Amino acid sequence: MTPTTVYSNSQLQTYKACPLRFRFYWDLKLRQLDDLSGDHHLRYGNAVHKGLEVIYRGGGLREAQDAFLGAYPKQLDVNDAAKTHQNGISMLAQYVKRWGVEDARNWKVIAIEERSDDPWSVKPDLVVEHREHGGLWLVDHKTTGKYLNYDYWSRFEPNSQITHYLDYAQSQYGPIEGFIINAISFRYNLKASKNAPQAGFWCAFERQTFNRRAEQLEYERQSRAAWIDDIGRSRASGFWRTNTDSCWRCQYRPICKAGWVWDEVGEDEAQDDRELIRIQYYQACDMLLDNDEHCALELGHNGNCSPTREVKEVEFEVEV
Repeated sequence: MTPTTVYSNSQLQTYKACPLRFRFYWDLKLRQLDDLSGDHHLRYGNAVHKGLEVIYRGGGLREAQDAFLGAYPKQLDVNDAAKTHQNGISMLAQYVKRWGVEDARNWKVIAIEERSDDPWSVKPDLVVEHREHGGLWLVDHKTTGKYLNYDYWSRFEPNSQITHYLDYAQSQYGPIEGFIINAISFRYNLKASKNAPQAGFWCAFERQTFNRRAEQLEYERQSRAAWIDDIGRSRASGFWRTNTDSCWRCQYRPICKAGWVWDEVGEDEAQDDRELIRIQYYQACDMLLDNDEHCALELGHNGNCSPTREVKEVEFEVEV
């Protein structure tokens, strides 16, 4: 990977969690051979964004549902009963019912941000203007499998991503009144409970606003620059620190647990470790696609790049 002084929020958060994980994921582009669940959540969320983009461009519900299905044509995790094709199109219908009239009455869409040729850009989903009060606001769509309670919302205060978005937007549009998280919760519950209104699939919608003082924006700029300097030093020295507090949920735990290395030691031993690593991981193509992701196919593949690996076709019925 060519060194750069600009990084996406996803890259920086990976490095902050564990520098060695950053190297495995972003530099070596190692992906687990038998685990499509992470790809499933990422691609499903991206498909929801595609559907919402159609809605905020003035398209109809059916067009938004078609965009969702086009962006997520195959079910990558057949064990996820919440994030399915059927539930995705149902969610979009419920979303329009919940927010459609209110959004049309209160908000004028100024810009729908798209990823530019710069793959490390930091942009929110929408820039909107309040029709009655004026002033510009940022909107970012979030999909989650968690309940939209205090535990969920507390993660955004403080939150570097929001700070980066506000900093970027003010440089592009001038003063920003605030940042709106537009949260969508997908869940599948075996039975109803005090938190779940019904058994089976259901979704919930909630929005909260956030803001930052000028001092916070400046502090975040300096902090971001320091983290980027750290990445540069890791690359220059070839030494990548570890953070074992993150190991319990890391896809690279088998590598670290076994003490395998990629190329830090003698050639013969490193080659042996690489062969052991390749039993569980493959190196993805280095072509960058949407959402800070590399092509999911292997290095040297033939044909077009793809955000997903090949999976079996799954039949489903679509109700609109």
